[in-house]
This record gives sequence, C-alpha cells and structure tokens, in this order.
Amino acid sequence: MKTRLFFNEEEHKGILFIMAFILGILTYFSLPFEPLFLDVMLLMGLLCVAFIIAYMLKRFHFITFFLFMFMLGIGVSTWHTSITNTRFLSQPVTHVQVLGEVESVKNKITSAEVVLKNVSILGMNNQQTPEKIKVWVPLKAVKLGYEKQTLPACADENRLDHFSNMRGLEKKSKRVSTDTCLYKRPQPAILEKGDMIKGMAFQLNPPAMPQVINGHNQARTLFFDKIGGVASFSECYILKKNVQKIDLLSLIKQTIQNKISFLKTDTKGVVNALILGEQGQVSTSVETLYRALGLTHILSVSGFHIALITLLIYNLGRYLLTFIFLKTNVSPVLIRRLSAVAGLFVSFLYVILSGAEPPAVRSFIMILFLFMCFFFYRNTFSVRTIFITAFLLLCYKPVLLLSAGFQLSFIAVLSLCVLVKEFSNRLKSLTLMHPILSFLLGLLLLNTLVTLATLPFVGYHFHKIALYGIVGNLALSFVFSFLIMPLLICSVFLMPFGYEKNVLLLTEDILSLVHNVGEKITLLPHWMIPVPYFATWGLVLFAFGFILFCVLKKKARLMGVVMMLLAPLAFFTSPKADLILAREGRLIAVRQENGQLLLNESYRHRFVSDMLLLQEGILPDHYQNNQLFQPNLLKIKGKTIAFLPDSCEKADMTFAVKKKDYSHCPNLYLKEKLQEMGTVMFFIQDDEISFKSLNEIDLHRPWNIKNQNKSF
Repeated sequence: MKTRLFFNEEEHKGILFIMAFILGILTYFSLPFEPLFLDVMLLMGLLCVAFIIAYMLKRFHFITFFLFMFMLGIGVSTWHTSITNTRFLSQPVTHVQVLGEVESVKNKITSAEVVLKNVSILGMNNQQTPEKIKVWVPLKAVKLGYEKQTLPACADENRLDHFSNMRGLEKKSKRVSTDTCLYKRPQPAILEKGDMIKGMAFQLNPPAMPQVINGHNQARTLFFDKIGGVASFSECYILKKNVQKIDLLSLIKQTIQNKISFLKTDTKGVVNALILGEQGQVSTSVETLYRALGLTHILSVSGFHIALITLLIYNLGRYLLTFIFLKTNVSPVLIRRLSAVAGLFVSFLYVILSGAEPPAVRSFIMILFLFMCFFFYRNTFSVRTIFITAFLLLCYKPVLLLSAGFQLSFIAVLSLCVLVKEFSNRLKSLTLMHPILSFLLGLLLLNTLVTLATLPFVGYHFHKIALYGIVGNLALSFVFSFLIMPLLICSVFLMPFGYEKNVLLLTEDILSLVHNVGEKITLLPHWMIPVPYFATWGLVLFAFGFILFCVLKKKARLMGVVMMLLAPLAFFTSPKADLILAREGRLIAVRQENGQLLLNESYRHRFVSDMLLLQEGILPDHYQNNQLFQPNLLKIKGKTIAFLPDSCEKADMTFAVKKKDYSHCPNLYLKEKLQEMGTVMFFIQDDEISFKSLNEIDLHRPWNIKNQNKSF
C-alpha cells in the first residue's frame, strides 16, 4: 500500500517547489557577483525544455522542475535588481540644507522617521542628488516656516537668501512689503504626508554597509526602496502644508484619540498604539519595559493583532449566529461563512485604521487565503496556503526574505497552522478534562510552540533573548488575547454611543497591573541572555529543517529533526577576529589570549560596540570598566600594532587614529583608508596578517556604493 510522505495533503509536494524558489532567492543574495539577467533566462529556458522532455518520458520530471523553480528564484531576484535604479550619494556631505516632499512619516516617541522624495540639496546638481532620502527629525525641532501669498517673483528672488539663513526666519538683508510675502515665526508643527519641508543636516551620508559581521545591510535594504541617503535634521521647517480634505478615516482617528485622551500617559500611549498603530505617544519607560521583556511586538500592529481580532470576531459571530438561528434550519456551514466574512471585514478595517503597515498587510493576506478555504471546501489550516502567500509576496519583493519581520511572521504562522493543530488534537484525545481547562492548556501550548520556533531567528538578528520573555509571552498573550484586545474592540464599538469610558478605565487598570508585574520581572537575575554570533548557514539549516518537520510525516520528519540538530554547529565554525577597527579607528577591539574581547575606553555604549559585545556573548551592561584599555602599543600573537607615531618604528602595523604626523611609520593605515574600508577585521595566523573589510561585502553588487557608476 502506498504511503504518503507528506503531512495531511498529497498536494504538499508543491511546497518543495516553493522551497526551491526560496532557496534560489537566498542563493542570489549570497553570490559574490551580480548574475546577468540574460544568462539566467537562458538557463531557465533550458531547464523548461528539460522538464518538458522529462515529463513526456515520465522520468526525472520532479528533479528538473525543482531546478527550474530554483532558477526562477534567482531570475525573479535578478529582474527586480535590474529594474531598480537607485542613485546613492557618492560620499558624505557635511552641513547640508535639504528641501523635499514628505512621502511617508513614522512618528516615534521623540522623533519622526521621514522619507523625502523630489529632493533638492543645496550645492548639488540633479545628477548627483538621490531620488529619495531618509531623515530622522526630532519632534521638537519641527516648526512652521514661511508661506508665499501673491507675487511668485518675490518668493523666487528671496528664496536663496531665506534658504541660506536657516537659523533665523526673519528677513535680514531686504525689506519686503507685507502684501507680497508673509513670514511666520516658528510654531510647533506636525509632519504629515505631502508636506514640503526644509532641514539642516550636520551630515548627509550614503546608506551604510554592515557595521558588524552579519549585521543589518542598510545599503541593500534602502537600494530596493530607492533611498540614496540618510541624515538627521537638527532643524526642520515646514514650507508648505499639504491641505487635505477631511476624510472619514481621519475623522474616525481623531474621534478615537479624543475619546482616549483622559487616560494616563503610559496607558494612553499603549492604547493608541494598539488601536491606531501610532507609537508616538508611548512613553520611554513603557517602551524600555516592553523591550526588556522581549514584547515590543505587542506595541506595533502586526500579524499577532490581525489574527487575534479576526479570530475573536469569527468566534463571536459563530456563537451569536448559532444562538439566533438555534431553532431554525440554517446550515452550520453558512454560519461559519458569515462569521468568516465578518472577521475579515473587521480585520480589514483595523488594517486601514492602523496605517496599513507592511507586517499587518502581509498577515491579512495570509488570513484572507486561509478563510477563503471556507468558500472552496478546502482544509482551513493548509500549509500550502501559507507557502503560496509567501511565494506571491516574494515575487513582489524578493528582498523581504532577508528581513527579520518576514521570517518571524512566516515561522510563527507555520507553527500555528501545523504544530498547534496536531499537538492539540493529541491533547484532546489523551485527556478528558473540562473544555475551559483544555482550552487554556491549548493556549499555553500555542504560545510555547510559537516562542520556541522563533527563538533562533530572534537570537540571530538581535543577539539576545529575554529569558523571562518566554514566560511573559505566555502570560501577556493570555491577558491581551482575552482581556485587553476584546475590551478595546468593545470600547471602539461603544464610542458612537458614549459608553466607552468605563471599559477604557477597566483596560487602564489591567495595563497598569501588567506594567507593575513586568517591572518586577526585570529585577530578577539573569533575565536577559546574550546569543553569540553564529554563521548564517546555521539559521538556514534550522529554517529548512523546521519546514520539513512541519510538512513531512512520521519517520520522514527525522530528516527535519537532524537538520535542526546540526544547526548549532554554526556556533563553532565562525572565525573570530584578533583585532577589529570600526568607525574610522575610533572603536578598537582586541582579543586576548584567553579569547576575551577588550574595547578601548574612549568608545563605549555605542551601537557598534554593544553589538560586538553581544556577538561575543557579553551583555553590554555587564561589561566591566576595568576591561577597557587605552590603545597605544599592542602585541597580539607576536605582532606589534601601534596607534601613535611615537612608538610605531618597529610596529608591524600602524593605524593613524589621531591627528598627528605618521609619515615615518611603516605599514601605515591612514584615517581616510580606514573610513573607506569601514569596519575591518584582522586575523593573525601562522605569522601572517589577513583582513576582511565589511565595506567590501557585496563588492560587485549594485547596492555597494562603489558600483554606483557601473551598469549591470
């Protein structure tokens, strides 16, 4: 008798083809060179012909189509790169004045992350100016500028004069009559989409390459977003407000904000983030608390909130419709379909109301595919549906595969749809307990499996895991799932009638209790565990092993288990540098003979140094001050390294990190060369010195700044 290799459905063989497509995307981004699109298309054509021949002969057609999907992943990625024409800044520009139109804005606690389009940079021609730039603007630095009234000639004549006097809005050189031009004194203002703004940036930089090994590649991410520069504004003036008609959505948002304005500051920020997706009012103390507990995903609208709201409305609709049509002959299938439509409709409104963030949109698309199974009599928790959704998203934007948000969402939904269902069915078959107790144990199982499945991805991207975050996730997921979110949904529905105040007060009390308990948890010892650096192939091996474990059945699952067990070997195969220089030589890290990493005293509590310590398995807050050193003359594995010209004559390498005369020093690395190389890792082995520059990662790829003038 023929046995099924795949879990639950015969059609799951198609999942392997989508896995081949994903493997092709990973291969493309791992290549040291940019493949030619015509060459990739030629290989795809040859594989397509080979598949047709193999299908006619009924031999090797599975392998040939697997290879075709692999090349399709490379081809789609190559095509997206070829049609993306992003102009990066060639070099950093200091004390620059920028004019542009706000394309998008994300308000944070004290600042706003703004993307500007139609950018004009003073002193730079259009051929050198990026199409878009990303800037960080302190909210207190945003002010209203001037507005033109009648004569455009007056504004054009005095535009450059006003543009050059950023620090004083009043006209100094010429007197202009008030009936031609009007200038307003600085006033508090809020940035919105479509505003024309002008800002002063101390330094405008091209997108950065990774600062630490396996760090975030900002240049690659912004390349596909067509953003060619990053900066921080010290001053920002709104030259022209985007006058928009008051639509229904804006009116609803403003009404909700007015209704919750009486809450306390900490509570109001969390409620505003959960309902409207705006984190600008979340206090610093609350954000720090949630980050410490590993629960920052609760403050940002994501798949957790979308799935929670959809399931709440769906189950509530089922119970209500079943009670209403209890004595009628209404089909249970019709009740489930109507409940599914209600859940999708409410979740769609929530996605729009919360700003339609990409994680929320991706989760809604996945849930939409899952609920469509009701109308086509398919298995609701179909793994194939999840993979098809991921396939469509990656066809639209292949670089999503490298983002932490996509990986965490995909693994979480996959574990929900497969493992939770299987283990919960076994739990029900083995126990004869009260339905409520069985439901609570199922919720505990759900949170445990999802948390364990996503732990390797959290450790790889963030290099630390909140030990009590696992327990916190279990407790807070229950509180948010069955108390806070239902109360907030209820309060929103009661707002038109004016009965929401008592519900919001109850929500405030529950959130205050959650915050108090969370603060006590963070006081416990060893609440945060650092995760040392491990090679990327370990995460890829774990991911594919986990997918095979979910897709295969019975003994075939051992293949996935073996792959996941081999993944921890990545901790021991990663080479460790003996000397690390970053930030133009200002950050120096030296490895002692016992393997411990030492940092120089002049560069501590910065992002790069903290990430280096986390990759070594050391929490930055636990790094002892007596381990810091002042660099002068170091000896590492028999090699002498100098940092000052006074002691460089007999040195094997000299790094010019100070403004002094290094002309007589041998093997000299000037500051300009260090700036060009970025973060440099030196390896000393067998009396030879080798180095690896992180700026040379993807050296022959379009998103490397050195290749901006090349065509691919």
